Amino acid sequence: DQQSCTGSYIIYNEAYDIMGQEGILNCAATANASWNIDTVGDVPTGCASDYLISVTNSTSSDNLASAGYGQTTIDLAAPGSSILSTTSTSGYSSYTGTSMATPQVTGAIALMYAAAGEDVINESIINPAKVALEMKNLLLTEGVDTQGLSGNITQTVSQGRLNLRKAVEAAENVTVTSLLGDLNNDGSINVL
Repeated sequence: DQQSCTGSYIIYNEAYDIMGQEGILNCAATANASWNIDTVGDVPTGCASDYLISVTNSTSSDNLASAGYGQTTIDLAAPGSSILSTTSTSGYSSYTGTSMATPQVTGAIALMYAAAGEDVINESIINPAKVALEMKNLLLTEGVDTQGLSGNITQTVSQGRLNLRKAVEAAENVTVTSLLGDLNNDGSINVL
C-alpha cells in the first residue's frame, strides 16, 4: 500500500502549505532505502506541497547510497555519506543517510536568503510565499550540479546534486524585477 500525503496523512500537505504562505520552506529526508518514492510513496517526502523540498543523499562519488529517489517526488541529492556530526555523549561521529543530507540543503537555503539583496528581503516581508517559491526554484534550477551524473542520482526533480556555491551565487543575482518576472498571471510562480 503506497504511503502518500492523502487520507490520514493529509495534514502534512496542509501544514507545509500553511507554513509556505508565511515564507517557510521545509526540507525533508527521504527513505534510507533504494526505493522509487514515485512508486512506493513516502511520508512526508511524497507530499505534493510546493513548499517542501525532498532530499536524498549522495556519496562522494555522486551515487546514491541506499537512498530513495523519484523524478516527481524527490527534489535533489546532497552530500549525506560519512558526515561528521555531534553525538548525544558530547562527542563526534561519522554518519550516513538522508538525515545527514537534508541539513546541507537547509543550510543552503539559509545562505541563499543571507546572500539575497535587500530588495529581495524586503519583498519577502511583503510577499513571503512568492519569495520562498523563487528561492526553491533557484535552488533546483541553478543550485545543483548535473554534468557527469548518472544512475539514481539523476532520478530526481532537479536531476542533480546540491552545489552550494551555485545556489548562493544565484541568490546574490536575483532581483525583485526577476522575481516579478517569474510570476504567472494568477500570482503563482512556476516551480520545477
